[in-house]
Amino acid sequence: MAMNSSRITEARSAFFSEHIAVLSDPTKQDLWSAAFLEIRKQLCASHNVPAEVLSPLTKLLVRGVRFSKNFLDALQCAWSLTNLSCGQSAQTKEIIEKGGIEVLVRTLKCTVYVELRDQSMWALANVACESHETVERIRKMNLAPKLIHIIMDKTTTLRTLKNAVWFASRLLYRPSRETKLKRDHARVLTALMMNLVVDDFEGKDQRDVADLKKSALNVLFELIDQEQQCVPEIILNDTAFIPYILEDCKESPTLEIEDGYLRVLGSISCVSDPYTLRLIELGLIDSLFHMLEKAPNPQSRTLNNLYWVISNVAGCERDISEHLFTHEQTPIFYDRILRAIDSKQSNVARDVCFVILNSFASGSDERFVSLLHRGFFKGIDNVVKNHSHEGLWDVLVDVMVAGSTLNAFMDYALAYDFDETLDIVRQRLQTANSNFASFAAEFSVFFERKRESKDDEVRERFGKEPGKLLWRRTESERPDAFQIGVEIAFGDNDEYKVVSF
Repeated sequence: MAMNSSRITEARSAFFSEHIAVLSDPTKQDLWSAAFLEIRKQLCASHNVPAEVLSPLTKLLVRGVRFSKNFLDALQCAWSLTNLSCGQSAQTKEIIEKGGIEVLVRTLKCTVYVELRDQSMWALANVACESHETVERIRKMNLAPKLIHIIMDKTTTLRTLKNAVWFASRLLYRPSRETKLKRDHARVLTALMMNLVVDDFEGKDQRDVADLKKSALNVLFELIDQEQQCVPEIILNDTAFIPYILEDCKESPTLEIEDGYLRVLGSISCVSDPYTLRLIELGLIDSLFHMLEKAPNPQSRTLNNLYWVISNVAGCERDISEHLFTHEQTPIFYDRILRAIDSKQSNVARDVCFVILNSFASGSDERFVSLLHRGFFKGIDNVVKNHSHEGLWDVLVDVMVAGSTLNAFMDYALAYDFDETLDIVRQRLQTANSNFASFAAEFSVFFERKRESKDDEVRERFGKEPGKLLWRRTESERPDAFQIGVEIAFGDNDEYKVVSF
């Protein structure tokens, strides 16, 4: 196999060397068109080229795009650069070093040939994936007006439209302050992307349509993040868009489309509580619970963004977050959350813990106690034992401060040996130089004192040394409730009984 591979490499090197020689000879210009065509075919068959021919080949292709008087030659060169940039990173870097970005941008902006324009755009989109520095360099060349023109043009083919939107999503990803998209362009792109998402593209290849819509949703996600006032307003003021995606979420779209919907909904709900309320008024909770119910299993990758959106709602002010807990399908919500706490997917487990902590932090004392009885303390315990995410600990500290005034929370904390857990965690956090080590130490001492107080109460009441506090499901009250008791031995047979406080 190694010998065959070596022979193939040698043959490809000889092929490119022969054609490079032809293209480097001004006396053989009548052979250039055929040479460009053969090179393009070879690169379509295999994107990678031997290292020894990369530099001269790339130089000739960039020159061909820039100076060819024959439109077809320029097209073959742009096509070859597109394929070359699909190969090894060294090939894309060579295109950049040979001035390929500037040549392709100039061609994209100025050529009157649509095919050459589209191919130059495709090549640039590939090059933009090389690095953050590369895409920043391309952003500075103000391509937004041209991309908007291509997307708005009714004659643009579906393939080109798909490439243009994908390129736009790449250009919008984490720009610097200097290269951030102009607000006017952001407004126009927002409206265009919304139209693409709701268009049914009847008669078109639905796989290409799905790719297009996925990219359009990515563009919307980035636009919301960059323009947190004007873009959410445009989206929410459209009477059809949000209802469309909320309804489509119930119709089992592809995982990629559903993820795109959730990212848009999540980014809007991150901006402000009033925006979240408007989403709720349009039916957000119904759709979220429907997706929770139909999720195939607790490890489904769509759950990551789903729990992110739910955690955003749970973190809103009380009157808004209460919609999660007063819905007719709230029991489904409780069930799925408790099942997902131990998810093997770290992002899912993290976002579930955010849901639980935000549910505690944003609610009344009554909700706090109700969530404890639903089993949500397991989420608090999970955060302390398994997570070092500072965002989680920020909310956790608030939850523990609020819970420390509630007897029910204290009982659950002691039943879970929370003082011992926090003491262990404090040592781990100190090793990691965490800012939360001091909080863990303070709470550990606090709960230890509460345990001693509870033990004293048991001794005084029963005249016996108490066993370990524990939590038990009750038989006489609500079947989904829990009761905290203390385990004590009574009588000669050491039978145990749960006594409530």
